[in-house]
Order: sequence, then C-alpha cells, then structure tokens
Amino acid sequence: MLAVVVICSVGGAAEAQQFSDLAPALGLPGAVGAAWGDYNDDGYADLFVAGNDYLGYGARLFRNNGNLTFADVSAAMGISMTTEGQIAPAWADYDNDGDLDVFVGSDGLVPKLYRNEGDHFVDVATEAGVASIIGSLAARTAAWCDYDGDHWLDLFVSGGGPRLLHNNGDGTFSDATSSAGMTGPAEPEGGNCCAWGDYDDDGWPDLIVTRIEGRRPLLYHSNGDGTFSEEGGFLSVVDGGVGVAWLDYDNDRLVDFYITSGPPQARDWLFHNNGDGTFTDVAASAGMAGEASSSDSVAWADYDNDGYVDIYVGNTQTGGESLLYHNNGDGTFTNRAPTEGMAGTYHDEAAVWADVDLDGKVDLFQAGQLISRFFHNNGPAGNWLRLRALTNATGAATISEFPARDAIGARVELNLDNDDGFPPGRTVVRMIDGGSGFMSQNEQVAHFGVGDSTVVCVRVLFPDGSIVTHRSVPVNQQITIRDIPVGPQGTFPDVPRDFWAYEAIEKCAEVGIVAGYPDGLYHPEIAVTRDQMAVYISRALAGSDFDVPEFTGTPTFPDVDEMHWALRHVEYAVDQNVVAGYQDGTYHPEYEVTRDQMAVYVARSLVAPDGEEGLADYVPADPRNFPDVASDFWAYTHVEYCVENGVVAGYLDGLYHPEIVVTRDQMAVYVARAFGLMP
Repeated sequence: MLAVVVICSVGGAAEAQQFSDLAPALGLPGAVGAAWGDYNDDGYADLFVAGNDYLGYGARLFRNNGNLTFADVSAAMGISMTTEGQIAPAWADYDNDGDLDVFVGSDGLVPKLYRNEGDHFVDVATEAGVASIIGSLAARTAAWCDYDGDHWLDLFVSGGGPRLLHNNGDGTFSDATSSAGMTGPAEPEGGNCCAWGDYDDDGWPDLIVTRIEGRRPLLYHSNGDGTFSEEGGFLSVVDGGVGVAWLDYDNDRLVDFYITSGPPQARDWLFHNNGDGTFTDVAASAGMAGEASSSDSVAWADYDNDGYVDIYVGNTQTGGESLLYHNNGDGTFTNRAPTEGMAGTYHDEAAVWADVDLDGKVDLFQAGQLISRFFHNNGPAGNWLRLRALTNATGAATISEFPARDAIGARVELNLDNDDGFPPGRTVVRMIDGGSGFMSQNEQVAHFGVGDSTVVCVRVLFPDGSIVTHRSVPVNQQITIRDIPVGPQGTFPDVPRDFWAYEAIEKCAEVGIVAGYPDGLYHPEIAVTRDQMAVYISRALAGSDFDVPEFTGTPTFPDVDEMHWALRHVEYAVDQNVVAGYQDGTYHPEYEVTRDQMAVYVARSLVAPDGEEGLADYVPADPRNFPDVASDFWAYTHVEYCVENGVVAGYLDGLYHPEIVVTRDQMAVYVARAFGLMP
C-alpha cells in the first residue's frame, strides 16, 4: 500500500499562553454530550452536542464558520431537536461514501443514526438495524472502530445493555456481541464508557469498558480473528469507573489509559503500559491521585505543543473544580486549571479537543448541563503538526475511484529527530479517535506538539495493516496522508498512477535513469545518498545506465574504491564537474543529500561539462530570495538557477527548506524536470 501526501499550509499568530471562555459570545449551549467532526469537509471541525429534558433539546449541530463563530444548522440539516435524551454522539463515515455520519446514543430511548446526504441528514437507525439491536437500553457512550479488519467501521455502545454492532457493509448492522466473545460472566452490564486502543501494538484494536459502581472495568484483548478475550482482572482495584481514554503520556510508543471515577473512591486512575501485556497504576507517583473527587469526562491533547499530551478531567461534583493536568515530561503532572484560565466550579459532562480556528493550538469544548464552556487557546503556538489520515475502504484502484474516509483507529507516529527507525529518536504517538472520554469524541485529526523540532519523520499505521513513512516533513502545517491500493498500473507496484511523482518516476525509468530494488519496488520514501545521487546524475547526463562508461583508472576517492557499487557513476559525475569530495579528500557516499546539495548537483548538471564554472557569471533574472536562502547562502546561486529553470520550488510556507533530506520520489521529479523528461 502507498500513501499520497497532500500538504496544506495552516498558520497562526503567537499569543500569551492561556485559555478564555468564549461559549457565551459564541452562543454554544449547555449539553451532556459532544463530538467534533467536519461534516461538510471544509477543513474546520463542526460541533455536535446532545441534550436532555432539562436542557429542552435532544441534539444540535453547530457549523464552524471558520472565523471562530458557529451557526446552529440543526433544523436545516434535519437533526431532531426534540427532547429524546440523546447523550452519546460519535462521528464516523460508516457507509464509506466520503462524508461523516453521526450516531447518537440515548438514555433509555431509541438511538439515532444520522446518515449524511450532503445537504442534510437522515435518521436511518431503524432501517440499519441499529434501533432494534440497542432498543431502549441506555447507550451512554459510543466508539467506532474496524475491529475485524473488513474495511467497514463497527460500533460499540456502552450503557445499560452494551452491544457490539458489526457493520455488514450494505448499510445495515448485526449484533456481534455474543459471537465476538463479549457475553457470559464478563458481560459488561451497567457499562459507562468505552474506548478502542491497541495496547499490545499487534495491529488489532482492543477495547476497555468502564462500568457502574460495584463492577470493575473490562479490558477486551482482540484475538485477531474477530473475537476477544477479557483480560482486565488487574482492574479489580477500580470500583466501577466512568470515563476512559487511551493515551501515550510518556512517549514510549505504548498506549496507557486514564479512568475517571467518583464516590466512594473519589480518585482517578492512570495505568502505565509496561509493554508486556500488563499495566501499573501510577496516578499517585504522577501527582494525580488526590485531586479528582468525582469526575466523568477525560480528554487528552498537547495544549502547549511541547511534545507531551496533557489531560483535562471534568469534575461533576457540586463545588468541585475541573482539572487541567499539564504533562511535565518526566512522568508527572501539575494541575494548571487555576492558572491557565480554566478555574471555576461546573458540572462537567463531556470534554472534547479540536483546533477550531486552525491556528496550530487545540481548543476545548466542555459540555455541562448547567453551562458549557468553550476554552479558546490563546497561548503561543510553538511548533506543531496536524495530520489527517484517509483510507480507501472500497478496494478501488485509484484515488479518483473511491471516496476516502477518515482512518479511525489509525496510529500516527512522529519521530521528532526525523529518524525513520521508530525508534531511535524521540517519538510521539496519536490515534485517530472514534470516541472516548465520556459521551464525547475529539476531532479526527491527529494534532502534535513537536517542541523545538522543525522537520519530522511521519509514520502512519493504517487499520488495514499498511504502513506509510514520510521523511523530512516541515512542521507548522496540516498534512493529509491517503492509504491507497497498489495495482498493476506502472513499472513499480508502490508507485500507482495516483502517486504524486508517478509521471516523473515512470519517465526516468523509461530511459534507464532510475530502477527499483530487488523486491521489485521503487521505495519512493527512501532518502537519497551521495552515491545514489551520482547514479541519478550520471545516468541522466549519459542518457542511460548503459552509456555510463566503465572506469579503469585510479579512484578519485579512497572511500569509493574499485569495490564500490557506484564507482563508475561517481567518477563520471566527477569528470562532468558535477560532484566533488570533501576537504579531507573523501566522498562520503553514505551521506544523505539535502535540498541545498541537490540544487548544486542539478545546477552543475544543467551547465555540464562546464560544471561550477558554467555558473560563475550567472545572475538571477528574477530572484526568488527565499527567506531561508539569502543571497549570502552558500548554495544561493544554485537554488536560484534551478528555480529559474523550473526544476525546484519552495514549500507552501514560502520557504525553500534547504536542510530537508531528499527522497527518491523527489529526486526523480528534479531529474525529470532538469533533463526535459516532463514539464
């Protein structure tokens, strides 16, 4: 499988770090459940809230206008506002048609499944079988996930009669609770909350379910065949539990989980993943055990973009204050709610994070029956990256043939040291949320704070098992990675026709400039080294690999001797005055090539055999003057020459990023453009 990377620039100004409540000004009402989801696919997260008899409405949909305002479009979009006790919203594209639908649970009444028709929603709970499966049983929390790997999103609802609803792929659902092994002695009666997360990193989603007082939470481990085994005996220390969320709080690439609780325990729980299938409660050592007296909601996000996820905990007890646990990066947390603008006593229910105004900082909507709050993040943006993962769920051959949906359940990893080893280097992990916390769902975009990193390596582990890695991604932007099928469309199975560099790679392959690896793949994501660069350049200059002459003299460089695989290519490039060695007389063939070095090689190739001398009198006719490639930059002339000849361009942020390492797909594009193989 392969991914297409679409990069969209998003930016924002830095302000003092604090939150301000904008709910009254925005007209956002009290609520008992909340979920962020971009139902109209305009790039901005919209807000679905659930109500009850006390609030006087059942559900409402607020469209994000993109300017930090919202419009109530409930009636226009066909959302029922009658008081039907709707409490558990969760977005997902269950029918794989490319737009988000929404499930809404109910406290004792029939739930709703709103199918998105583009300009309105239609409740299809009855015809889809959802109403008959759940019936009038309470569905307090819902979470979507493809638990059996059939490319259709399934639904687990937790409440008076928790159910696992299997998506049949034809618009209907069937009750898979029993066949999946979720009945019998461990049946999760009296369920409160549920959340999917792959705690043993085997590629199959596991499920945790909290239950009412007197019943311990349940941890269902996926057996990888559509069934589950209950392995939560260690959770007997938790009497009940309310909200639950998976998160990797210590950046060890293993997901941990947080459970909220109420009387009689009057404490919360943070379970650390030990990496061997076991967990240890570390709430006390993390500084969390004594502050939460009665809490429901829990929601995580890196609100200050320092690279560590923070945790918001909603307190439901009268007079109790909610908590904003700042992650100190050393396994401990500090409650900063009083100092970050979140002080106050409220009856919190759901809590959900999203970057509402796309300024690089996550904001929080806290749903409460008495009052809701919308905490806008005014703090300094720092460095960040947002990633939307889209998957092909239909088996179509090309992007144009299938409507992509959000890859709920995908695991997204960033290596902050731009290393594709995962590990080594500093790695942070996020999951595309299908519903967690309590009656809530965060946005379906993975938001990362990256600290002081400026370029990162991205890896997405899609639910279908495919893994996509993309190196040297500049931060402070949003990217979209698509998981698309491989088909017999071109020379290389991992370069389908929809791949952004397909034409360049095919043109270069046709004339013998590029070739694949022994496994038959091109591996476009691999970084280009100096020996490989010499191969590209020499083949392009000579016309093909067959025309690069054998070398029989004394090697120019001691580290590119007679036994080196690229000797003749390096020597030909030297003869053409394109490449040169370092001051110590070596070539360092293993060094990775950056964008400034690439511009030098290509510019010299364009004036070969004069090489560097051919550029001596060059003066840019219309200099671009990238802010990061000033006129005194060592490769300024070469970059400008390549820009003027249509070979290279800058990024959407207006920079050239000379330090970014060049990958094989990018190199094919540079060479194809430089040597007239494509426009």
